[in-house]
Amino acid sequence: MMTVRPGAIVRLLLATRFNMTLTDIVSNAVEHLNAEEKAWLKQAVNRIEAGEPVQYVLGTTEFCGHHFYVAPGVLIPRPETEMLCNYKKMNIISLTAPCNHLNL
Repeated sequence: MMTVRPGAIVRLLLATRFNMTLTDIVSNAVEHLNAEEKAWLKQAVNRIEAGEPVQYVLGTTEFCGHHFYVAPGVLIPRPETEMLCNYKKMNIISLTAPCNHLNL
């Protein structure tokens, strides 16, 4: 199981939801969030601490360079699956013969 540092998750929340850069976060731009935004952030952190995946909290995830909307009940693409897709894509690109479904 992969261990993720809490600071990285908070940075992801701030970057995705509020378009904050690391510079914004370090320069304390969080203090400039309005009450509604701070309430969302607090609720998001509580949901993550309760074990809900960050992708469900954000409602989106990235897979193979594309953004997908996700919610509970939708499977979250795994990084290992993206690695496998990229590996197969490179194999298909390197084929000299025409590709068919059996090559996949």
